[in-house]
Amino acid sequence: MADPAAAAAELERAAGLGFVGAMVYGRTGETPLDDPRYGDLFATAAALRQPIFIHPQIPSRTVCEAVYSGFDPMTGLALATFGWGWHLEAALAALRLIVRGTFDRHPGLQLVLGHWGELLLFSTDYPFQKPAKTDIEKFLTEFPTDEDRDKFTAGNACSLFGIDITSRTEQQ
Repeated sequence: MADPAAAAAELERAAGLGFVGAMVYGRTGETPLDDPRYGDLFATAAALRQPIFIHPQIPSRTVCEAVYSGFDPMTGLALATFGWGWHLEAALAALRLIVRGTFDRHPGLQLVLGHWGELLLFSTDYPFQKPAKTDIEKFLTEFPTDEDRDKFTAGNACSLFGIDITSRTEQQ
């Protein structure tokens, strides 16, 4: 990402080898992902239908000192990473891409927002709440159509990443 043209070329090369997307952070050094220098990367990803996975990263030193300091080192690190900071960093990167107009310029661009469930309430309270098999089966019967249920359980991911599970299930 330090060399945006090389990153776009690598995405194109990797796609040719069968890779199904790229994982990036929300910033490289102090350069946010929405910086115009990454336009070629997003154009390439959109043209190749290669999703960009925004992986959370530790906040900048300035943010860590201002927001997550004042605790013992392990507690501060936990708050800055898996406890809260990672999720805010990924959310901020996605919001900046939206506000900067990245999706207006590249309407085919697709993002995957990793480890973001805690902010969107997609997650579970495991291990404190562990649904039983019957709870999951009941939940899955609530979808209005079989097509909707299939999209939720695997279809959306298969479509996004170009995975054909029908051939895999036929082989088993």
